[in-house]
Amino acid sequence: MFKRFDRKVKRALKDRYAIEGELGSGGMATVYLARDKRLPRQVAIKVLKPEGASRVARQRFMREVEFASQLTHPHIVPIFATGEVDELPYYVMPHITGPTVRDRLREEGALPLADALRIATEIGDALHYAHERGVVHRDVKPENILLSNGHAMIADFGIALAPATPVDDRLTIEGHAIGTPGYMSPEQARGFDIDPRSDLYSLGLVTFEMLSGRHPFDLEARAVPPDAGSGRATPSLRSVGWTACDIIDRAVQRSMAPDRTQRFATVRDFVRMLEPLVGSETDTPAPSALPAAGVAIVVLPFATIGADREDEFFARGITDDILSRVSQDDTLQVTSKTTSMRYRNTPKAVREISAELGAAYVLEGSVRSSGAKVRVVAQLIDAREDKHIWAESYDRTLDDPLGAQEEIADRIALAVVEMLETRRTEAVA
Repeated sequence: MFKRFDRKVKRALKDRYAIEGELGSGGMATVYLARDKRLPRQVAIKVLKPEGASRVARQRFMREVEFASQLTHPHIVPIFATGEVDELPYYVMPHITGPTVRDRLREEGALPLADALRIATEIGDALHYAHERGVVHRDVKPENILLSNGHAMIADFGIALAPATPVDDRLTIEGHAIGTPGYMSPEQARGFDIDPRSDLYSLGLVTFEMLSGRHPFDLEARAVPPDAGSGRATPSLRSVGWTACDIIDRAVQRSMAPDRTQRFATVRDFVRMLEPLVGSETDTPAPSALPAAGVAIVVLPFATIGADREDEFFARGITDDILSRVSQDDTLQVTSKTTSMRYRNTPKAVREISAELGAAYVLEGSVRSSGAKVRVVAQLIDAREDKHIWAESYDRTLDDPLGAQEEIADRIALAVVEMLETRRTEAVA
């Protein structure tokens, strides 16, 4: 019967797609490799199986189409088109030629640190994006993370859940778990209501596995992970012989806390802990373990006082210029622009930002204009002592905005470098 259906699929789609083979088949659907006749690209077409087309299976399949088609993110597998074959739904997505994380774990065991952190942060960004749009994936696992051209993409929103979905439309009931044993959070495994922190737990498990080459729990514990009342400690990477920095170990442990209230508030917070280390190529990087002559500093995006659009451009420009100049000093370890920009308009305190990034010093500032004049205020803070060690204001006319921006940035960068060099020298003495 199924081979007969293969032929039906080919005939039904032959005007647009040429089916070239089968990529995989699960309990609910089959994925075909096809060539798009109108566009020069290969695609993957996922078709619900005839024998799996129960009401619930069809609902889950259509939910995957509905959710995934609404999510446009570089690390979420997109949907190109949808349709039906003999009343069975299908959708078309890009053909990802790379392996899954599971494939790499089988071949390599633990992944290189740089690869594991990049995958964790990219998938974390994708999940946070989905969460902000009310979608919880519910099936984050190595098999659903695809790798292509050095980047990771999350797939399979078939059992995803919108928290606002009515209970009778959730394709589950209280006390009945839906997900993959071994990667569900304690609340999900017990069939309780879930929220985005459930995906965070699953991502923590995957990150643990990528870094250590093994699942954090033994086989007996995988189906139903220990909850907050079990008294069982959250596994540590250190306990399985992993020797990299404490920041990563603490972040992964916290993401897997049995009590969801003890996890990070959002996946984005977990990503922010790992991001400063992305790109590391050894097993011993850590923001807190700097070179002997190094000082860690983060330059926060300069704020604007008021709603003037030109102030916004000026603030961004001066932040970029300061970053560029400060980064040229090889005695300083400067947090990247990509990371520091995540703290734009953040309500977090300086000490909290410093702890997350491992930076001893924080430079912050503001821009305010009035007519043809602009005032820039900059402050350098010793985050460990939570006190200002330098501050200055600069008033300039806006006859030449770019020139004013460059001059002020030069002065701030020079003052910061000199101040930190003085403090470093005093500390050594």
